Amino acid sequence: MKVMAALFKIFLLLFSFQFPAQSLTIEELSNAKFKEEAARHVQYLSALGIRLAGSRNETKAIAYIKRSLKETGLEVKVEPFRFESFILEKAALNAGEEKFEPSLVCFNPYTGVKDIKGEAVYADPSLSREETGRLEAENRILVTTQPANFFQLSLKRPKALVYVGKEDFLRLKSQNKNLIDLALRGEVKKLKSGNVVASLIPRPDLKREIILSAHLDSISGPGADDNASGIAVLLQLAGYFKSYKNELPCRLKFVALGAEEIGMLGSKFYVERHQQELKNCELEFNIDTVGGSEGIYVEMRGGTEGASKEKGKSQYPEDMVRKAAADFEGKWRLLHPSQTIFASCVPDWLKEAIEASGKELGYEITASYMMGSDHRVFAQAGIPATDIAVSGNKHHCPEDIPSQVNFESLQKVARIVAEIVQKTMKRLKEE
Repeated sequence: MKVMAALFKIFLLLFSFQFPAQSLTIEELSNAKFKEEAARHVQYLSALGIRLAGSRNETKAIAYIKRSLKETGLEVKVEPFRFESFILEKAALNAGEEKFEPSLVCFNPYTGVKDIKGEAVYADPSLSREETGRLEAENRILVTTQPANFFQLSLKRPKALVYVGKEDFLRLKSQNKNLIDLALRGEVKKLKSGNVVASLIPRPDLKREIILSAHLDSISGPGADDNASGIAVLLQLAGYFKSYKNELPCRLKFVALGAEEIGMLGSKFYVERHQQELKNCELEFNIDTVGGSEGIYVEMRGGTEGASKEKGKSQYPEDMVRKAAADFEGKWRLLHPSQTIFASCVPDWLKEAIEASGKELGYEITASYMMGSDHRVFAQAGIPATDIAVSGNKHHCPEDIPSQVNFESLQKVARIVAEIVQKTMKRLKEE
């Protein structure tokens, strides 16, 4: 009996590979029902109001997404995680006898909040990249004003980076105040968020997987586009691929990630928890802010720059994985070496699949580089990863409501993602 069972299993495996699955019908994502269901998801999530990480509204969003994925017939679980976030109560820049109110302070609040004193360096936002590169700011307090680039200046390893108003900046710079004092008051709070993880497993013997993701939180507004639109596409794609479950050559995961807006904490937690599984991950495709009416952008430049050589191994320090990198009100940002980890993981085959999909569907796709969303966390861990977004809408503001969302763009994005996933699956079958 054991021999017969083994032979039968081998027969099933041979049969499945001898007759490859038929192509999934992309046109199915273009019907009127798609728009109706996508609109329902966007309207529900945005009606919750601002979905701050760790808030009751975010918890309600998690419950809704979990329920929606379960209705498609997938295996669904919520993976909660705890994180720390600093609440800045007061900040003042003291220069001699004068006091200035910063518009933004960048430092590390997790070492113990205290006054930061040091030598000042003034960075005019009009400096070129080359001039910025020549600044000597390590272990000093770097003072600037908008629109100076945070990432460029943070690479100078200052003790603190302080943004002030333009008039205050010109005044400080002209007086050349050498020694300054940054007074900070606040507290670190512990909060709870979570990721919703839905799995589509055609057969237990299949280990390789593809992950589709979108973040579920919003900040400074209802987040109809950022990122209820991405969640809506994710939910629609889950139902779409579920109808083809028995024909899929690999596992599919649909992950709604929490706490993206304050430092991509949900994706950091996911990578930390799923290191072994991620060794078998062939693609991570993130869907963020796709309800605009203008250009379609997909990350496809950068190659495999800065990616981990060990697939699934995160480069983020373990003690920083669950620490917020910004607050909810834009008062502070984290200044730490982990914030300067830049990585791209778009191998040639993925770039080719993206370009071919755009041409076949008749959509103009703009090649983008280092888009700021959850896929970056997977990319730095050596996972082939990309992100899609559609421009034209307002984000992080009260105006991010359903009326600005273009649901035709959501359909286009769903078709693009599905096409690229199919090309990836075809590649897996041919290996």
